[in-house]
Amino acid sequence: MRLFTYISQFTVLARQILSSDALTNAKIDTFTDKLLRLKDTLPDVIHFDESWLDVNKPIPEWPLEAQAAVFYGKTQNFLILLNRQRIENSRRDSNDSAISVQSVGDVSPDSDNVSRGRERVLESCRGLLNCLKFFHTRVRAAMMCWTVCGQQAFNAAMILTLAMMDTADDKDLAMVRNAYDIFVEMREKGIHKLAGVAVNKLGRLLKGLEGRQCPAGGVMGATGMLLLEDPGLQGFKPDGFAPLNFVMAGGDIPLTNVGAGWAAQGAGVGSSMGDGRGIGRDLRGVDFTGNRARPPVPIKRARFNYPPY
Repeated sequence: MRLFTYISQFTVLARQILSSDALTNAKIDTFTDKLLRLKDTLPDVIHFDESWLDVNKPIPEWPLEAQAAVFYGKTQNFLILLNRQRIENSRRDSNDSAISVQSVGDVSPDSDNVSRGRERVLESCRGLLNCLKFFHTRVRAAMMCWTVCGQQAFNAAMILTLAMMDTADDKDLAMVRNAYDIFVEMREKGIHKLAGVAVNKLGRLLKGLEGRQCPAGGVMGATGMLLLEDPGLQGFKPDGFAPLNFVMAGGDIPLTNVGAGWAAQGAGVGSSMGDGRGIGRDLRGVDFTGNRARPPVPIKRARFNYPPY
């Protein structure tokens, strides 16, 4: 019952977030608090714990452990989408590793003791990469679904790499490289074609990290609920335009030499039609077995005598 309640409330909250436009910092804080409070209502058996990365620690049975990681990942993904849109009132120096995350309308840290804005985004990205590592080490069957294990983790790895370019702090480099190695394995084993796209894009960004060539864009300043990888990994192929064509039934059937036409196509009736020897014959009254059909029995029509008016 608690799980059903969680799914229902999460669905409603997710629709509210996705339908919101031009979010203010106060609105972002409200949605963030609701997501974190809702996450804490999950039963312990499906409440993801990062200590599950230890292969010696027991975890719930299938599919509860996978569901726990999925619910955790969805929450972290929404936290990223929300807090990347925050407006920070202090400009950051790209050469300064100490980042100020004080935002408009001073707010207290959330229930995870993480400051809002940039730090919340980075912490949620680390959580998504932990989910990927968990799937890879303990629930490998879930690796078959790119949406569950790959898409969100790739988005998180790209954001963490941009953050390292921006601050010259490489503390998340080992985590990102581990995700990159997992994507390489998925590509080589043919698990997902999109894993190859992730390898190419993340690999180019990691090479730029070595030269500290920060591309356009960054961790913060996103507008709208659009994931970082959406333009490259999702597409739409429109169907060809075909106008409606209304044709009267039977209009394409030839009106003359019907028997010859059917015989020439090898779709004739009986043995004399299959080899084309029925050309020119009178096929009227022949049924599908090649025999002459019996003439229809005439129906006697009743006579009605209407009284004169």
